[in-house]
Amino acid sequence: KGYDGFRSATLSGVSALTAGATTADDKKYYTGDDVKVTGTGIGTFADKNAGAGKTVTISGFTFTGTDAANYSFSAPTTTATISQRPLTISGIEGVNKLYDGTTFATLNTDTVTKTGLVPGDIINVSATGVFTNKDVGDGKTINLTTSNTGLDIGNYSVAVQTTATANQHH
Repeated sequence: KGYDGFRSATLSGVSALTAGATTADDKKYYTGDDVKVTGTGIGTFADKNAGAGKTVTISGFTFTGTDAANYSFSAPTTTATISQRPLTISGIEGVNKLYDGTTFATLNTDTVTKTGLVPGDIINVSATGVFTNKDVGDGKTINLTTSNTGLDIGNYSVAVQTTATANQHH
């Protein structure tokens, strides 16, 4: 599944018990015993975070039948992947400046938008920028370098804003 901030896993397939036990340890029930599985499977990831080969515990089944008490059942597990969620960082603004002979740019990150962020997740964005040259002009390009941090950053595939604009005057 794609990262959504929750531990739930979607299950597919049909629940079944395998008959025909030949030993007490082969994890099958004895042919002729009355044992049934009922209910709807519920899959739960070990945690909410993105990653491959994550353990999913399956619950929600009830075992019934006149011989069910003769067996012990354990919650089955499987593995699955939670893929990173796309996150787009935009809205970083260049701040107009007076000419000072440098390419240093001041930025406003209070206007940042984080498209795709799951409610409750916190991703911090910081940025630095430099004008492409030190010359005076309007609508000058600022090249951005961003840093994105936070406990949940690993759950996202981040696309960052790479440029902004601002004016530089005498």
